[in-house]
Amino acid sequence: MPAGPLPAPVPEPVELPAGRTAVLALDLGRGCDAGSDPGHPILPAVRTLLDAARSSSVPVLHTLSRGLLGTERGAVSEALGATDREEVLFPDAFDKFHGGGLQQRLVAAGARELVLTGSWISLCVLYTATTALREHRYDVVIPLDAVASPTPYEFEYSVHQLTRVGTLAPGLTGRLRWTRTDLLRFAP
Repeated sequence: MPAGPLPAPVPEPVELPAGRTAVLALDLGRGCDAGSDPGHPILPAVRTLLDAARSSSVPVLHTLSRGLLGTERGAVSEALGATDREEVLFPDAFDKFHGGGLQQRLVAAGARELVLTGSWISLCVLYTATTALREHRYDVVIPLDAVASPTPYEFEYSVHQLTRVGTLAPGLTGRLRWTRTDLLRFAP
C-alpha cells in the first residue's frame, strides 16, 4: 500500500487540430444543475471549453444515461448552453461507445482526437476513455478541471487507472494527455 496519495499528472498545454477533434460532454445533464451534484462545480470550466470548441467549429457531443430519456432530467445542463447542432446521445452503459451510436458520429466527423469531460470520472470518463484508447485508438485529452467525482478517492484512483491504461498497453504511450481548460487550444 502506498505511503501517501498517488502522484497526480501534471497538466500540460495542448493544441489540437480543430478538423480532427471532437469534445464529449459525458453525463452532464440537468441533474448537474443542482449544487449538490458532483458535476455542478465543473460546469463553468466545461462551458468555457465548449464555447472554445464551438467557436473553432469543433464538434460537441453530449451523452446522458438512457434511463433519463423522456424525463425532466433527460436534457443537457442549462449551464452548458447546448446548441441545436449538438447531438445528445443516450447510450445504455458507463462506456459511451456501447450503444447510442457514438463511434459512428465520431467517424463521420473525422475525429481522431477526443477531449473528454464528465460528471463522473470514476464511471463514464474512465470507461469511455479506456475504450477510446484501447479499442478505437483515439488520442485522448482530459482537462482535470472538467471532470468530477463524488469523492477525492474516486477522482484520484480514476486518474491513476487512466494513467496506467495510457502507459501499460502496447502502442498507447503518449496517447492520453492531461491538461486544464485554460491550457487547451484548438488550431485551425
